[in-house]
Amino acid sequence: MSLLRKLGSTCVLLAAVSLLVLAKAGVALQAVDQTAAPSGISLPTDVRLQSPGWWPTKGDASRDGYIGTAACAKCHASKVASQQKNAMVQAATRTADSEILRQHDRFTFRLGPYNEEIVTKGEKSVLTVSDEASSLSADLLWAFGVGHLP
Repeated sequence: MSLLRKLGSTCVLLAAVSLLVLAKAGVALQAVDQTAAPSGISLPTDVRLQSPGWWPTKGDASRDGYIGTAACAKCHASKVASQQKNAMVQAATRTADSEILRQHDRFTFRLGPYNEEIVTKGEKSVLTVSDEASSLSADLLWAFGVGHLP
């Protein structure tokens, strides 16, 4: 099997796992009652999506409109403080912010005929996968699985 075909299969597998995780997270978000209906009965997500106002799965807020945790903390310090202690905060991070990648500038491992290496210089991490015939490199943007469960 060629290196590119193997990497393609791995990427598809990682994408599928990511979609499952996101789908599971979406289910969890739907189950949380953000605002009760006037009668005190929780509204289903499909009704909330059609209603005015914010709802986490609505998707109408611009990503550029998010001004960051520090800005939120000015008014919501206790919520931000408790959120920062949650393991999910560390579940995925940009590689430039990854403590593990900052502490270790080089990881190497072998999987069957493939040599894999992650090299970090400054805020940039690069994954290189190679076999005897070819090599492929890509910048890493996200580090996953860095959360710590109690």
